[in-house]
Amino acid sequence: MKNNMKKIIIGILSFVLLFVGQNAFADATTWNTASNDCSDIAIANYTTNNGYGSPCWTGTNINANPGDTINVRVYYHNTGSVTATNTRIKVFAPNGSSTNHSFSAQILSPEGNLYSGNVSVNIPTSQTLTYTTTKWFPNQTTSAATLLNGQSGIEVLGTNGLSIGNIAPGWATQGTVVVAFKVGNTQ
Repeated sequence: MKNNMKKIIIGILSFVLLFVGQNAFADATTWNTASNDCSDIAIANYTTNNGYGSPCWTGTNINANPGDTINVRVYYHNTGSVTATNTRIKVFAPNGSSTNHSFSAQILSPEGNLYSGNVSVNIPTSQTLTYTTTKWFPNQTTSAATLLNGQSGIEVLGTNGLSIGNIAPGWATQGTVVVAFKVGNTQ
């Protein structure tokens, strides 16, 4: 009798956990899963105009020289079924001097995250990169918007990332964050 009771309790608990688990994932946010979405991350040389495209940038591995400005673009499109609350964009930029610098990014929200691949810039001599600006282009706009909550833009490189607020599902709320770096001259 005790063994039968244990089996019944385990069976009920298993069913409940299965049902709760499925519902927990049913209402999640996904990012950039539409077939015509832009790349999660792209890179372009502002000085030479290499790597840009419209509407999607094409740069994944570009060249630059000392004094050039490079832009790293993070694209976001909530392709899920729920609003992504407290959404943040985080860019991982290299430190130190090198002839090759790689970048990656994260889109973070309690409802779902995205981790990008890498893009890179090649420089003929070992150089450092210095952060200069962050621009946010929300809701399919082509003009930069004011950053939320008095942010300066450097937050995009910090532990918590740049806050871009709540992002509802759909094409109307897709946007980009563009982070600029100056190629230093450390020769």
